[in-house]
Amino acid sequence: MKRIQKGLTLLELMAILSIVGILVYFAVPQYQDYIRKGAYSEVTLGMEAVQKAVIACYGGVTDLSRCDSAEKLGIQLPGAMGDKAGIEIRALTAAITALPKANRGIEPADSCTLTPTVNNQTLVWSFSGACVSKGWVKS
Repeated sequence: MKRIQKGLTLLELMAILSIVGILVYFAVPQYQDYIRKGAYSEVTLGMEAVQKAVIACYGGVTDLSRCDSAEKLGIQLPGAMGDKAGIEIRALTAAITALPKANRGIEPADSCTLTPTVNNQTLVWSFSGACVSKGWVKS
């Protein structure tokens, strides 16, 4: 008489759970990093408007020290909204710093700075800070 197996044995069930556990072990950190990158994109998006204002100002005066504050740029700095706590412009260098809120794995200390350097009368921008060291933006 043939015996028909119905269901899984305990060994098969343990093997399946082990495989699922291993997949989750690798997938969860990747997912969390993806969430942080998405949240940080909102932080860097607020920096773009200020960056464009600095570029426009520098194109007219070719002196970064004359484009290093919201008053000189004729703009209002984006304030706290979404994942940003605020944006600052550094005097003399016109470096733009975004200060994030604690949200979705991002800490307030995870600031990001976008710094212009003059190269043949054009501005070259580079990111620095926790946003680069943690891989949330490319430098």
